[in-house]
Amino acid sequence: MDQRFFNQRSVGLLGLLILLVIMMPVTQGSQAFFNLDNRLFLPLFMADEGSSMPTQTPTPPEGPLPTPPDGPTATPPDGPTPTPTPTVTPITTPAISLDKSADPQTYTYVGDVITYTFKAVNTGDVTLTDVTITDPLPGLSALDCGDPGQPATLQPGERLECTATYTITAADVVAREVNNEAAVTGTPPTGPAVTDTDSSVVNALAPVNMVFVPPGTFQMGCDPAHNGGIECLTIELPQHTVYLDPFYIDIPPVKNSQYAQCVAEGVCSPPANLSSSKRTSYYGNSTYNNYPVIWVNWDQADVYCEWAGKNLPTEAQWEKAARGLTLRAFPWGDAMPTCGHANFKDCSPEEDTTKVGSYLLGASPYNVLDMAGNVLDWVRDWYSGTEYQDRVDGGCGTGVDPACVNPTGPASDPSNRKAIRGGNWFWSWEDLRVARRRPVNINTDGSTLIGFRCVLEIED
Repeated sequence: MDQRFFNQRSVGLLGLLILLVIMMPVTQGSQAFFNLDNRLFLPLFMADEGSSMPTQTPTPPEGPLPTPPDGPTATPPDGPTPTPTPTVTPITTPAISLDKSADPQTYTYVGDVITYTFKAVNTGDVTLTDVTITDPLPGLSALDCGDPGQPATLQPGERLECTATYTITAADVVAREVNNEAAVTGTPPTGPAVTDTDSSVVNALAPVNMVFVPPGTFQMGCDPAHNGGIECLTIELPQHTVYLDPFYIDIPPVKNSQYAQCVAEGVCSPPANLSSSKRTSYYGNSTYNNYPVIWVNWDQADVYCEWAGKNLPTEAQWEKAARGLTLRAFPWGDAMPTCGHANFKDCSPEEDTTKVGSYLLGASPYNVLDMAGNVLDWVRDWYSGTEYQDRVDGGCGTGVDPACVNPTGPASDPSNRKAIRGGNWFWSWEDLRVARRRPVNINTDGSTLIGFRCVLEIED
């Protein structure tokens, strides 16, 4: 065909396209139409293979750039940008603990020694310096912490161990316990010192078969209003105030088996008679091991108490242990005696001694047994029928002197007599009164009616 035909056709098509564009609304779609690749139009303007037409770079449409569709941002080819690692400051917890223990955990006598052990442990996770254990207990020995001693440096988990000793005093026996608190301190690298405390209680333990009588005053002698309805005897008057230091006293009288131990060691001599009122075989017969020893004189009783590390009680100690701090006729109170209270006349089925400690209803305020009935008790004092009056005449126990302090009786007795206290299985109820007192010659061989008990005095 003629080349002109193609040129004319091309012009016609171009015109048709222009017309369509004019008729289209100006929208985003039409705008996009103008953005079509100019390759669509290029063949329309090509005259022939040899013709050369100028190439025009299309101008971008005016207006804002298209908004990218929603969705995640494309990941760069090299991967996500690494997040920087934060700097972590290590958490430190300084801590320390203390354990205090005592061995033994009980004591009985003045002079007993307690060993304390102190263990301090670094329970934190930092080093502690200047670790020091202290205990303010007066009388405690210096703490022995070994080598290198204290103050110490403890790594986590390490411990400091120290020991110290303490000697029991009379005040501790009276207080009935030793209770004190120790402390430990340690210094961490930063921050305040750490500390811990621990306490240890050591309890007083009464000697075997003994009971504690605390210090203080009581009324000694007879009170007509508390005397079983009978008159007081002259030797029991006047009633007066007495102060006593603390002491222990045997709960029951000394038993056959106990006395036999002293005899076996060659210290005590055997009783003057091995029988009792109704029993031909008494002392040395195991059937009666727990019955009161009888047929011993004052000297034998005194030797036994010394062998046991004790003493015979004074009259004042005996009466306080029997009466307590309130006025009463009998150890158990003012109620008249019954066969449930004591072994005494008309209430002694065997007409003889009974096993010690059998009459719990007859216990004194301090729980001392057999203070009324069964057997009498030797005491330490020389006897004087005017002792109480002599004390009061001398100003003891009156307004001049508020108390007689630890009286021990007269210095001697021309008749060589010692006092005995308490009732027995053969005497009547009147002799069960706590104020009742009698004399017995020190050289007597004793009898089936007399036994004894001991006291442990508390002295510094």
